[in-house]
Amino acid sequence: MDWKKAKTILLLVLLCTNLFMVCNLAWQVSRVKGQQRQAMNEALSLLRQEVGDFDEDLFRDLGTQPAVYRFERDRQKEEQIAQALLGDSQREDEGGGITQFRSQAGQLEFRSGGVVELTLERQPEGEGAAFYRDLLAEAGFPMEGAQADTAGGQVELTQRLPNGHLAANCVLVCQQEQGRIHIQGHWLLHTDGTKAGEGRRSYQLVMDLRAYLLQEGVSDPPEQAELIYRLRNTGDTGSLLAEPFWSVTAGGKEYILSAVTGQALQNVEIA
Repeated sequence: MDWKKAKTILLLVLLCTNLFMVCNLAWQVSRVKGQQRQAMNEALSLLRQEVGDFDEDLFRDLGTQPAVYRFERDRQKEEQIAQALLGDSQREDEGGGITQFRSQAGQLEFRSGGVVELTLERQPEGEGAAFYRDLLAEAGFPMEGAQADTAGGQVELTQRLPNGHLAANCVLVCQQEQGRIHIQGHWLLHTDGTKAGEGRRSYQLVMDLRAYLLQEGVSDPPEQAELIYRLRNTGDTGSLLAEPFWSVTAGGKEYILSAVTGQALQNVEIA
């Protein structure tokens, strides 16, 4: 048998096999997506029967299955930030994940769980959130997209993850105390997280929401829905999990459901 002809036939067989596998995979993906769309339509229809008409895109725009992310503590970044804010400083590792930096310029403390506490022996230059945002950004804090709220003489900065969603309990409270700058709260210094899991699918979460609203006796249609993240200390070497939640407003009240378990948020904090 002519080897060149056999080789050509073999290549054609391999090509046809690969094309078949690609088409089969595409068909399976399309079928699964179709099933999920149908399940979402049915879930939204059941929710509408309980609470009345609402904008379905509120939930469709939240995506199909949010990811869970893990973030590691970055001690090198802590050193760099301390140098930027305090200059030459004395470092003390107190155990239990606590690291302090001190100099004549002030004091900076980092703790496991993303806890930050900063005191600077100076007064704010300028007013409002812009000063604190610029101060922290120049020192090396990731501040891109951070949300700022001002009330009662203090500024609250809420961190936004690289995926664009707010980390709702990752907040720094900034204020002036006795002529000093004082900043305290939680913040991620290193935002290159790794995927650590996935949440429930969107149609499952709609059913979770429906069950919860029924349990709470809520009959108002949803007015707003947002995917947010909350940080949770894993209890090991300072790493944090960023877990997705659905924040849904109905009747002027906010309801928060875990997009991982489908359960309502009950006093969850970074611990």
